[in-house]
Amino acid sequence: MSFNTSVLKVAAAAALVALSSAASAAIVVSSSTAAFNQNQFAPASQSFNGLPIGFTASPYTVNAGMYSFSATSEGGFYSAGSGADTWLSTNFSGASITFSGFNDRVKAIGGNFFGADVDGMFLAGQNITISVLDALGATAVETILNATASSFRGFTSNASLVSLTVSIADRGSFVAVNDLLIAQVPEPTTLALMLAAVGVAGAVTRRRKAAPRA
Repeated sequence: MSFNTSVLKVAAAAALVALSSAASAAIVVSSSTAAFNQNQFAPASQSFNGLPIGFTASPYTVNAGMYSFSATSEGGFYSAGSGADTWLSTNFSGASITFSGFNDRVKAIGGNFFGADVDGMFLAGQNITISVLDALGATAVETILNATASSFRGFTSNASLVSLTVSIADRGSFVAVNDLLIAQVPEPTTLALMLAAVGVAGAVTRRRKAAPRA
């Protein structure tokens, strides 16, 4: 076996392993927007700044760019903050917020998750848990201890997302969500192209072996 043939076989095997890994990968959790935004396309955001301060009924339809999905919470929502920066909080203490109804293309979601007081304003020292489920049945559960108003978590899957639920440990406090991000994740086309390139290179090598010298 020639060196070129060995290299091609190793490259093909590596590409196949990578494709297999991509197909079975779990949900990846990011703690910064920079990490979350890598390898995504068609991103969109919802800052909730258009919501009036006060009560919002549940379910609430969230519109973010080309995407539309649902937010639900027992007892409805309470929008709080200031005119320049509004966020979505629960109307009942201890209640959770669930985002669901994503289209099949949505495979990444993230945002700022924190606690709020009875007036809907940021409340320090709260522990927030985010649970995510995808269409393959994979789950990710992340807890933010002593969450701040800028505590970010992002979740990326190779499968379509089904739901994201945010809850708070202190049943007397309120959970809040701000600056929600959602996006699509490219299919592993790069790896497919790698395999195609390996196949072409292998064919060229065979032709070179078969062709007589001039």
